[in-house]
Order: sequence, then structure tokens, then C-alpha cells
Amino acid sequence: MLIRIGFSALAIAAVLTVRASAQSRMFGDGTCAAAAETLLEELRTPFADPNDPGLHERRVRLRGLFNGLQPSCAREMRELLGDDPGIERLSVLFHSELATSTRHELLEILDRRAASSNTEPATGDDDLPSEHQPLPAKDLPRYENAFSALRLALTDDVPPLAERRREECWLEKLARVDVDDRVIWWETICPRESMASSPFVTSCDLAFRNVSEQDLHAEIEGLDDVERVNDRLRFVQHVRSAIVFNHELGAAPARNFRLAIRQASKTVDTLDKMANAMGLGGASAMPRYYRALAGWLGERQGDVRSVLSCF
Repeated sequence: MLIRIGFSALAIAAVLTVRASAQSRMFGDGTCAAAAETLLEELRTPFADPNDPGLHERRVRLRGLFNGLQPSCAREMRELLGDDPGIERLSVLFHSELATSTRHELLEILDRRAASSNTEPATGDDDLPSEHQPLPAKDLPRYENAFSALRLALTDDVPPLAERRREECWLEKLARVDVDDRVIWWETICPRESMASSPFVTSCDLAFRNVSEQDLHAEIEGLDDVERVNDRLRFVQHVRSAIVFNHELGAAPARNFRLAIRQASKTVDTLDKMANAMGLGGASAMPRYYRALAGWLGERQGDVRSVLSCF
């Protein structure tokens, strides 16, 4: 029995044999091959904890990826993935690595995109906000609801005094209309490729999404590059968007809020320790991308509107 596979599907299958750093690609780049490569890299990321916030971040990224597909590519991708595991590795990983609810949601997106005559990326008023984008003004009522629920959930488990003070400071900032809610999780920029360069970086948690050091080195030369490069590499998290996301998915909002505080604090503390441990060269001996990121974070720490001023 012959199995007919279209040209685009062959392109998808072929690209799966190519090694590339897909984790730093922009989604919805217009080519079906690149979309398949991105999906493969996402599915290869290991998660040991079912409550890991990285799982929910991945779900948002995959939702954006699939919504950005052209209808013709969505049809080919839907055929390749199938309702059950197929013979292609991408199909096998898709059905084995994703939760049932996530698979169903993504396949429904593909079905809608495949049936659509609209070549523009799909958006929906009921889509969850991306943790890597500022909270849209239209979602402020959702945020107020999620924020109130978060404050209540945090009272169920009171942390030690030092952590509680930081938590209360964040809550105070996040209640402001003009809050700067941007933070960087340490595990996102942890130097997996050169951990031995600093005694303060002994390991990186492989369960978290990580931006390649090579990409940071290639694109960040100074402070002015940080926000521009973040548009592509997405290493900055917006706390308000994350609060809405975790609340509406039921993704342990109190736990993930406290994890965000610890991760943001770890980034500030680790970069500061690295700068002070670089011998006589001081901060100038740090890799330039870490020096730029430390400078960007320092500016936020000096702004009373920023949650990072709590550190």
C-alpha cells in the first residue's frame, strides 16, 4: 500500500534530520520546514515536574506557532501529526511528550488554520496572554481577577520573613497602574556552554527553556541591544501576563509567582557575584552580554515602578 505524502510534508520530514538551534527562532516565520524544526526542538525539551512553569510556557509558544501557520502548511502539518502516533518521529514525539489537553488544543488550531482562507496569523480575543509580551490593555480586567485570586492563594502558605518581604513588595508594585513588570529568569540565560567560567554557576536546570549563549554573544554588544534582541530571543518575562496565564490555566499560580521572584532574584544576585569575582578586571571581564544584561537589570532596580527595585 502506497502512502501519498505532499511536497511540503516531505520538506517537513527532511528538515527533522538537520541539527539547528531552533529554540531562538521566531515563530510563524512563513516556512513549513522551519515550523517543523521549531516544533521538534520544543518536543525534545525534557520536563521532570508536571507542575513546571516551563510546560505552560511551551504550550503558549506552540499555540503561537500553530496559529501563525499558513493554511497550506497547517494542512500538511495536521496530516503529518495525525490523530494518533504515525511513522514520523515528529508525530511520535507530539503524541508522547504533550499532555492530552495540549494535543487536542493544538490539533484543533491546525484544523481551523487548514480550513481558513486567511493567510494572516490567527489571533483570538480569548487567547491567553504571552508571558513574553506586555499585558494587553484589553486584558486588564482578567489581570485584576487573577491578581485578586493570587493574593488570596498566597495567604495559604506563608513563606519565611525575608521571602515574605520581597513577595509583599512585588504585590505592592504589581498593584500599580504604571508598574514595570519585566524580569529575567536565571535559568533562561544560565550559561550551559561555559559553566566553569564562574564558581557561582555550578549547574543549569535542563527542565527550563534556555537561550543559547552563542545567540546572546552574537547579538548583544551593549546595553542598547538588550530590548531589541529580546524581541527575538524572548528572555524577558512580563509578570502580569504570567499571572493571568497561570491563573486561567490553573497552573499553580502561587507557586509559580514565588518561583518567578526566586528566579529574578537569582539573576540579579548571580550577575552581581560574577562581576565581583572576575579578578582585577571586575565587571569588564564579564562576557559582554552578561555585562549588558546586568546593566539593564540595574536600571530597573533603580526605578521605583519596577518589581526589580524590591531587590
